[in-house]
Amino acid sequence: FPMGDETSSTGAIDGGTLYGRDTLLLKCGGEDGSEIHFKVRNTVRMQKLMCAYASRTGYNVAALRFMYNGERVKDDDTPTALWMQDGDYIEVYYEQSADSAAGPSWATHLSKNEREERIKKLQEEEKSSPVSSVSRSCRVCFADNPLRRAAFIACGHIVCQVCALRIAGKATEEGRRLVCPYCRADTRIVPLFEDTDSSDEPPAKKARQMRANSQP
Repeated sequence: FPMGDETSSTGAIDGGTLYGRDTLLLKCGGEDGSEIHFKVRNTVRMQKLMCAYASRTGYNVAALRFMYNGERVKDDDTPTALWMQDGDYIEVYYEQSADSAAGPSWATHLSKNEREERIKKLQEEEKSSPVSSVSRSCRVCFADNPLRRAAFIACGHIVCQVCALRIAGKATEEGRRLVCPYCRADTRIVPLFEDTDSSDEPPAKKARQMRANSQP
């Protein structure tokens, strides 16, 4: 899988020279037996490889553990510092946690075309939906009452699903971790399944009806 100009099944990213070679091939293998190859320069930070692997597999990079020769690979490590050689194997494990137990982050595994199609559908739903009497505003795009919303698991912040798709897509395309736009927490996004108020009655009238229904 390329980490630079996409010319073949492998590519190269910035770095230096090790054992007289500018680049080397590294193999990343998951617990499911899958294997992805990366051609990297020898002084590149391993964070870039890890983000590329996460983007390729659809997982949040924070939920993945990369192991080389029995030691966990750190973001600032480089192939040179780890004495890696051409063809070396990196083991990748999926870490179960409260933030990662649901599997790949919602929206990050979608292709660009799939995200755009879903955004278009959501926007069409928004136009045809009645206005809610309860504030559900999205503080990213300032939509007053988005019909569908999504939440960042680590912090609980909520945005509309259109913004969630765009945020996840941008993180995936740039090969970086998904973070909350409000507090910068490293997290995943999940869609909210919530009831929507389809009534167009005034809030005051509905409140009176609720009080009347609650009386014996």
